[in-house]
Amino acid sequence: FESKLPSHTELIQLEFKPALLELQINQENYKQIKKKRDEALNAGLLFTSKDDLVDADMRIGVQQFPIDIRLKGDLLDHIRGDKWSYRIQLKKNELWRGMSVFSIQNSAARSHLAEWYMHQLFRLEDIMSTRYDFIHVEENGKRKGVYAYEEHFTDELLVAHNKPIGPILKHNDDAYWSNIQKDVKPLYW
Repeated sequence: FESKLPSHTELIQLEFKPALLELQINQENYKQIKKKRDEALNAGLLFTSKDDLVDADMRIGVQQFPIDIRLKGDLLDHIRGDKWSYRIQLKKNELWRGMSVFSIQNSAARSHLAEWYMHQLFRLEDIMSTRYDFIHVEENGKRKGVYAYEEHFTDELLVAHNKPIGPILKHNDDAYWSNIQKDVKPLYW
């Protein structure tokens, strides 16, 4: 077995220099996001839909993008404290790093480097995997620290893996979370 991962010496020499993703969310839209967060904290889970998307702007270096943004994540670890997780959809058929839809989340919600490492192992085994890496985040001028970003399941994922455009199936777990919230036993589907 020949390892394709960097050696210990190579890892020590790597410099961590993620890009800065700047979010600008106007006051009215930020209030809407905060209201959704408060609802989730009261309910014990976050339930989202396309209706929760609000307009915002994103800048990374010299690139600027109009976006739709909403909270993401079912569990409250995504919205506790002030490092909230977001789903970001670029408008006008724009792409950033080959993605039109992606999420940013506190890396703690994804076990920090463990999730990144899992993606690397998938790539080594030629298993299709979403793009996943780290980025600094600033929200309305306030530095939030390092976040993980992860590609969403779109046609761009298939194209990046030289697969034909086609359906991407997703398990709908809404009933599961609804039953958890209602404390239904057993969990009927």
